[in-house]
Amino acid sequence: MQISGDARVRLVKLTANGHDPDLGVISAQHPSGAALLGGDEDDEIESEIDGKTHWWMTVKIDRELTPA
Repeated sequence: MQISGDARVRLVKLTANGHDPDLGVISAQHPSGAALLGGDEDDEIESEIDGKTHWWMTVKIDRELTPA
């Protein structure tokens, strides 16, 4: 995943509860996490956080399935 203004690629994990972007953990309830939910590979996603617009490029998605 690439964040606007930042040429680095980051691996992030969307979670239901925790949120610590410095550790790569983003809550699905946070505006950036909500924007990423339902995204597909190669999507360009825009979100607004604290009045600033951020763009994300989804490079790869690994979806973990919970056992039934």
